[in-house]
Amino acid sequence: MSSRPRTIVSIVPDLLTSTRIAETARQLGVAHVSAHAREAVEVCRRSAVDLVIVDLEAAGEPRPEMVVRALKQDAATRSLTVLAFYAHVHNTLRESALAAGADHVLPRSAFSRQLARWLTGRQSLAD
Repeated sequence: MSSRPRTIVSIVPDLLTSTRIAETARQLGVAHVSAHAREAVEVCRRSAVDLVIVDLEAAGEPRPEMVVRALKQDAATRSLTVLAFYAHVHNTLRESALAAGADHVLPRSAFSRQLARWLTGRQSLAD
């Protein structure tokens, strides 16, 4: 019996970061779906998702913290683990993401360093 591959949805419009996530996921055998903020909840409803990654510095509407709030308020997606990241100089983004319901909020540097562990589900809060 084979288990399904781990599936990650990223809401990361920055091309460099999005490419890094996609390539790391590919190397680790993790299924990856890139979604626009407007379609994030619907994409997560349609798939068996293990982790949602949100770039808190993404511009546009809806704001990233509103995407987090929508995911956490929807009955079909509220149990998903949401990992958000931000530039360490923008600490207010961290607070707004936590208030919206994000499960984990990391500075971009820690997110980049721990990416492979988060994608595989072997993250450690100690790092």
